[in-house]
Parts: sequence; C-alpha cells; structure tokens
Amino acid sequence: MVRAVVDYGLSKAAAVRQFNTTAQTVAKWVERFRALGVDGLRDRSSRPLLSASQTPLATCAVIEALRRQRYTGRQIAVETKVSPATVSRVLKRLGLNRLAALDALLEGPSRQSALALPWLRAGCAPDDLAASGTHTRRVLVLASRMR
Repeated sequence: MVRAVVDYGLSKAAAVRQFNTTAQTVAKWVERFRALGVDGLRDRSSRPLLSASQTPLATCAVIEALRRQRYTGRQIAVETKVSPATVSRVLKRLGLNRLAALDALLEGPSRQSALALPWLRAGCAPDDLAASGTHTRRVLVLASRMR
C-alpha cells in the first residue's frame, strides 16, 4: 500500500478504496515510511512510554518502608489510602510481595526463625545439636546463614 502511494503516485484516497482501510491509516503509514523507511512499518508496541497515573515515588517509598516494618498489604493500603491492588503491584515490583523475600533481606535471624529454633534463643551453637536427619541439615544450613 505504501509503495503504491510513494513509488507509483497512487492518491491516498484511491489507496483507501483499493486496500479497504482508512485515510488516517494510509497517511500514518506513508509518513512513517518517509521518515524511517521500511523499519518504520514494522510492528511495534502500543504500550505508552509514560503513564500519567503512575504511583508517585513518595508513595512507593512509604509503601516500602511500611512493608519493611512487616505491615501486611491491606494494612499498608489503609495507612497510605491507596488501593490494595496498587500496594500489591508496588510490592511485587520491589520484590517485597512475600514475607519470605523480606526475611531474606534481613540481617541476622528473623523473629520467626528465632522462635522456631529454641536452641538459637538459648545461645547454643548448631554444633551442640545431637540430632540427625533432614531437619538437622535444614537447621544447620539456616544457622550458617544467620551467622
């Protein structure tokens, strides 16, 4: 269609009729071809480059800070007056959508790990354990990460 208009002098109105499209489409494609050549006619994303309704960075920072204090998504939504879906989207983008991801970022033993491992609260080293099996291996790996 573009070649017929550009190379062979077919009018845009005739191209509209011949190729069963709109005048706007013909004009847009001819303009792209003249500006960028064949590359201008390739498929491209229709996704906008910028989103006018993007969550402000200050709100994202507050969401992150509250999550690091172990607030739930619902609590964060209430606190920041943002929808739960927005909070979920921001947390996922930050990699904090699961509490396990948050625990992995903490330095030292988390509260849950200390409660789950009584020997850690008592100050025992994992070498003091006289157990065997899969559970002990997991405990030893967890303890080595906490040191």
